[in-house]
Amino acid sequence: MPCRLAVELGLWPPPDDAYLVEVGTASGPVRNYLVPSAAEVVVDAGDRVVGPVKCDVMISNLEYEVLISDRLGGELGIVIQGVREF
Repeated sequence: MPCRLAVELGLWPPPDDAYLVEVGTASGPVRNYLVPSAAEVVVDAGDRVVGPVKCDVMISNLEYEVLISDRLGGELGIVIQGVREF
């Protein structure tokens, strides 16, 4: 998640259980803070609600929007269809 959102959620400055991880990006490796089990995610699809699912939070100084991992998407039952239509 973007650092500015982490501030709003009380996750910045990083809590004591956060630790630095190095992740690969298209621009090369970056170091982000990972906060274990820091969030619960719920998806409200209108006709049904899925969750909450507890997940780790990675805090980025470079990202400007929230991204979810394949693993979290799978746990939430998210299925992507028609990607090439957009």
